[in-house]
Amino acid sequence: HSAQKAIESMRPYETRLNRIMGTFVSTIDGDISSPYATERSVERVALVVFTSNSSLCGAFNSNVTKEMRNTIARYKENGIEVVAVYPLGRKGLEAARKLGRQPQDFSQLLDRPAYAPSAEIAQQLMDQFARGDIDRVELIYHHFKSAGSQVLTKEQFLQIGRAHV
Repeated sequence: HSAQKAIESMRPYETRLNRIMGTFVSTIDGDISSPYATERSVERVALVVFTSNSSLCGAFNSNVTKEMRNTIARYKENGIEVVAVYPLGRKGLEAARKLGRQPQDFSQLLDRPAYAPSAEIAQQLMDQFARGDIDRVELIYHHFKSAGSQVLTKEQFLQIGRAHV
């Protein structure tokens, strides 16, 4: 219950911050000069997949892992390589391993959420993007609406641009 209230209390800030960023980015003339806004053809992708550590979550986990599999298959059909999967949650880790991937285990972040390890993952992805090792980073997760309703969401994290915000 307390986690639900914390999430619900953050929603107005999230909405407002997205609106501010959208307005800011749309008012910039010309190109955005940032290594994270560099447009290039997409050949290598990283996926960040959020699931739970428990199997008692039914469709919550299965919908995310199914979307991960479908996304990897769509990219493969188009000749795009998914070079890395970052599973945050044991069920995403297990699904990635079933696909023959050997991702790092980040499931401890769900047991003990903390800013520093989360920021390290984001920094790794940003560094890889800036070096050109990956051309896109996508997040797959459930967006919390209420205790009974979460919306499966796939969102681009990098490359940042007007369409992203």
